[in-house]
Amino acid sequence: MVTKKEVTKSKMNNKQNKQILDGIKASENRFKELFEHMSSGVSIYETINNGKDFIFKDFNRAGGKIEKIRKKDVIGKSILEVFPAAKEFGLFDVFKRVYKTGTPEKFPISFYKDNRISGWRRNYVYKLPSGEIISIYDDITRQKQVEESLKISEKFSSSLMENSPSPIMVINADTSIKYVNQALVNLVGFKSNEVLGKKPPYPWWPRESKARYVREFKVILREGCSRREVLFNSKMGEEFWVEVDAKPILSNGELKYLIINWFDITNRKAIENNLKVSYLKLKKTLEGTINTLAAIVETKDPYTSGHQKRVSKLAVAISTELGLDSKTIEGIRTAAVIHDIGKINIPASILSKPGRLSDIEYDMIKTHSQMGYEMIKGIEFPTPIAEIIFQHHEKLNGSGYPRGLKDKDIMFEAKILAVADVVEAMSSYRPYRPPIGLSAAIEEIKKYKGKLYDPQIVDTCVKVITRKGFKFD
Repeated sequence: MVTKKEVTKSKMNNKQNKQILDGIKASENRFKELFEHMSSGVSIYETINNGKDFIFKDFNRAGGKIEKIRKKDVIGKSILEVFPAAKEFGLFDVFKRVYKTGTPEKFPISFYKDNRISGWRRNYVYKLPSGEIISIYDDITRQKQVEESLKISEKFSSSLMENSPSPIMVINADTSIKYVNQALVNLVGFKSNEVLGKKPPYPWWPRESKARYVREFKVILREGCSRREVLFNSKMGEEFWVEVDAKPILSNGELKYLIINWFDITNRKAIENNLKVSYLKLKKTLEGTINTLAAIVETKDPYTSGHQKRVSKLAVAISTELGLDSKTIEGIRTAAVIHDIGKINIPASILSKPGRLSDIEYDMIKTHSQMGYEMIKGIEFPTPIAEIIFQHHEKLNGSGYPRGLKDKDIMFEAKILAVADVVEAMSSYRPYRPPIGLSAAIEEIKKYKGKLYDPQIVDTCVKVITRKGFKFD
């Protein structure tokens, strides 16, 4: 029978859980606000079929404006449905490489055209820990048109450059400054007569970076550059970030001058930094939530104190030995740390009962998998944590609970957790028996290998303990 004190304690725990979840939601809202107000277009793609296709998951206002699309028309569609020329354009291959390697890529400025839109784009593509692909892009059609017109003739219009919203500078072959437009003057704070004729180091280069910038500029003078992010200082000492595009103009194979375009990305860098901070805060909050949930179970069931952490340690060791990817291993670790969270709803008198449980009591114990699932399913983890918890007592032959799933219907992650759970439980003290020990636990899983437990996971667990020297403490 549940006491009034236990009911009160349960209500307090529920209130604490709600406060934690409210904090997570608040962090998510801040992230969304930053995302929506970035000046560059940002699209988020869900990866499917192991990087063979990418599905629109979300994009910000700037992205919709640049590409002239609406969310309701594209969310859930493949990138190739929305941008049919993406393969020919080359961006689709970049997505696949970034997903495979995890290394961000700067896609060169290129011209995109399909039956709906056309224009010059520059893209920066990277992969989130969740496996989602992020594309940050800008429409630089206007800037590109200016550059192309300069290629056609040296007699470019000074009024066009002077009135350009983007900072523009022209460098002579001897590295002296030939021309700066008003936008550049406004950004650096130096008047044109203060910089014309100057050679490197240029006055906006930070003192501590001058030697490196001189070396890099020699390469840019010969080869140009595209979308290079550089930190500069204004005359007043204020730092600002620019994205630099530089194009050498040749005559008879010799450098005539270098045309440099800047794109002020100071605000974008600040937003990106805030996004990183928000993500880290969100991750820390989520980790705190997980640890709190785990602690709640252990305070209610002191006899299994540390059980979840020890199960997590073994499950991670097995997963690592199996060669699983880091995202999957992190999901298994998280699920293991809170796999018994559903026991919050079971009376402590049953959890700590020293004798044999009655059928009714045992049936109540068996509800903890589903209760844990119900408690966790509303939290958006990068991996299916709730479903792993739901399945961690299922067995290959269908004799497990709560759904009696069989081999192919059970998640591989849940199979790992099942083995780690039984090994830890058998080797630890319980109120109704002394610890049986690791050796007996190993014999138990070997005995039921292929019947209750996955053979590959059992063999790996035995290897980790007997040959790799795994210990719980």
